[in-house]
Amino acid sequence: MFDVPSPTFGFGRVAIAFWGYVAVVLAITVVLHELGVPSDVAVFVFIGVGTLLFPVFLPLFRQLMPGGQSEG
Repeated sequence: MFDVPSPTFGFGRVAIAFWGYVAVVLAITVVLHELGVPSDVAVFVFIGVGTLLFPVFLPLFRQLMPGGQSEG
């Protein structure tokens, strides 16, 4: 009856960027684990790496959001 966009309309690019961010954090954590970080500490390393990289990815997330800086 009415053409209504899906609730996730426009968020595909930011979702892909987020999963890329998770993949980078996971890859760094796996490399650090292979270099000798114990398994019990790996979760905390994952959280720490994610926290340190979040400010790097935040401008990208903001730019890709619908209505963000790129659509200005």
